[in-house]
Amino acid sequence: MLATFLKLVGERYSVPPRLRFRIRLQGEKNDGFIVFGLFGKVTLRTPERIEINLGTFYPVFEEFLANQGGKKDLDFYFDFDEIRRYIVEKKRNNGDVVFNIWLDYQFFTIGKTPEGSERVRTINCGGVKVKTAEESDTITVAQSVWNEVLGEMGYRKSLLFELPIDFEEILSQTPKHPQEGLLRRIEVASKSFQKALNELRIGKWRSAVLESRKVYEVLQKGKLEDGKKVTEAIQEMLLKYGLPMQNKDNITKIVENFWYYTSPTHHILDDEGKIIKEDEPTMFGREDAFLTVTTAGLLIKMLTEKLTLTK
Repeated sequence: MLATFLKLVGERYSVPPRLRFRIRLQGEKNDGFIVFGLFGKVTLRTPERIEINLGTFYPVFEEFLANQGGKKDLDFYFDFDEIRRYIVEKKRNNGDVVFNIWLDYQFFTIGKTPEGSERVRTINCGGVKVKTAEESDTITVAQSVWNEVLGEMGYRKSLLFELPIDFEEILSQTPKHPQEGLLRRIEVASKSFQKALNELRIGKWRSAVLESRKVYEVLQKGKLEDGKKVTEAIQEMLLKYGLPMQNKDNITKIVENFWYYTSPTHHILDDEGKIIKEDEPTMFGREDAFLTVTTAGLLIKMLTEKLTLTK
């Protein structure tokens, strides 16, 4: 039996959005069996030729007679959630998307009894690699087509950037620094960031904002062990790195403003001592969480790299 890839489209009206692979099954010359069970496995092939297993998909399927004249076009539906989208987008590196698809199927053959009646003779399993019409073993979806598919699922084209999450390991490899107190503050901030990122991953938007608030707080409030304000230590470190003098307040002001922005998640009183009403926007949503969490992570990344370079 042959399996040929025909096209790929996106469907947004499901939860989560899903990909729909159109695949044609076709019997060959010596085939003579009936397929009654069928599912597919999808892997992503990276530019480094690494295979990443994305999961299993199933078709809307009825029995198919595989023989010389048999032919059937099937739609295989594949859930394409945020995690799978992130993996594909990161690994394709703004290029084409390359899939490998393998179909496993169950089939039986029909034989005749001595009396001439038909009966099931054998039940077995088989497998077939899905190919293109040009006989390629890999399914390559051009970048332009892939962007259309993402749009069909309601995903906008995204610019991906590196957001490291292994700050604890990075900081453990940082040599002792004159600003040792600042190094410890960044370490505490990185742990709060990791908690915020975990909340973001599971869709707890308000909790993600609340955890990111701790990052901004620890990087702008209070003093270090040597009595120096943490904001002053950050400014001195950035000036040593080469930040223009006229911009020395800008980074610490950004941190302060994000701390104010996220503070309603923690307080029931505003700056004037008035009670925050229930209808005021204290229940932050998805975009607030992405803004505050990713900014916190990039802030820690910037401070960590500059701290290392200015030792």
